Amino acid sequence: MNKILARIPSLVVITLVFTAVFIRFGHFGIDETKDCHLTVDNVRPFLEDVTKVEKDGDSCIFNIYGKSGEVEAKAISILPGEDNPGGYGGKIRIAVGLDLEGKVLGVYPVDYNETGSFIEMLTNRGFFDSWRGLSAIKALNKDVDTVTGATMSTRAVISMVKSNLMAHTGEKSTLKEKSEIPFIRIGVFAVLIFALFSCFFPAKFRKFRTILLVLSVVFMGFLGGKSLSLALFSGWLHNGVSSEMRDSLLITGAALLVPFFFGKNFYCSTLCPMGALQELICKIPVKKFCLPKKVSNILLALKPAYLYVLLGLMLLGTVEDFSPFEPFSAFQFQAAGIATLIIAGLSVFASLFISKPWCRYFCPTGEIIESIRRVENKNVKGKKNEISKGVERDSCGCGCNNGCGTKDGEKNA
Repeated sequence: MNKILARIPSLVVITLVFTAVFIRFGHFGIDETKDCHLTVDNVRPFLEDVTKVEKDGDSCIFNIYGKSGEVEAKAISILPGEDNPGGYGGKIRIAVGLDLEGKVLGVYPVDYNETGSFIEMLTNRGFFDSWRGLSAIKALNKDVDTVTGATMSTRAVISMVKSNLMAHTGEKSTLKEKSEIPFIRIGVFAVLIFALFSCFFPAKFRKFRTILLVLSVVFMGFLGGKSLSLALFSGWLHNGVSSEMRDSLLITGAALLVPFFFGKNFYCSTLCPMGALQELICKIPVKKFCLPKKVSNILLALKPAYLYVLLGLMLLGTVEDFSPFEPFSAFQFQAAGIATLIIAGLSVFASLFISKPWCRYFCPTGEIIESIRRVENKNVKGKKNEISKGVERDSCGCGCNNGCGTKDGEKNA
């Protein structure tokens, strides 16, 4: 009980920081007081020589004027509703352009907090042109496939295209909303349960650890995209938590509550796909490095410093997309940005020689979770225990946790 009480201040500080960000920028769900609007730049993809755009009455249908001074096209852009699924970063508002004959000129993302690289990938792949040239009715009922690596984003766009066209035509789509592939969701939950048992019964599940690591990389990383990250939390603060994110919300709850009540490093040591990938790479039999204690201490100090800098940028509103500062979106590598791929690549390569370098020295999400778990207990002669200092002794014997043994997860647990 004393340890739980000792963790409360850290939890309060984290809560206050995110509350401050929410008060400054966020809202839960859809802001129903916000009016639909479009600018000239929003509709330029539909009519290059647009001169002005005006709302057609009280609806979210807009007239687009060309150089002739006459209406040459129309656009529809309603606000996302509660029934519209969100992307990874929240709801996506789009505009659908129509010519005067009612054929689709294209689809354009107007307002979103999605990772920019995901939207760029969809643009480059021509996804927003999937409905071009079709009549409004045919476009409404066209079965458009989701894009691998941006499944949530494409589902959100497809849903909004249907909603806009239904608002324009007054018809209902004959297609059903596509949901996440069942076996992926089942796999994610299975890995979550597996990880919980491994966390609480490490000795019994030690021989299955490599299997757990592989499953975490596959289902939490490449297939499910369920990594916890500042980019994810920032999206929630700005846009609320959509129903599509309930799996990630459950994982977040477990990641915070298990260390708070039981003092176990659950998520980072058993479930995080980037941590799992680094540990698997570290098992490759090459000579490992033991960093000098001074160098290791300096690097350990970078982890909270990196978190504070990013939180400061979040509070100032200087940065909206945090994915370039973390490696997690690299699992959806088709949509990952250059900075993300570089961070991920360097982290994975360095893990050949140093155990989990990203997790140990840089990960801001891990620092948030560890700050809840960390307790300033006193050992003999008043020294802080190893958990408090964030230093865990590994099989290399130098205290840098660089031996990359199979007991890595047990120590962290």
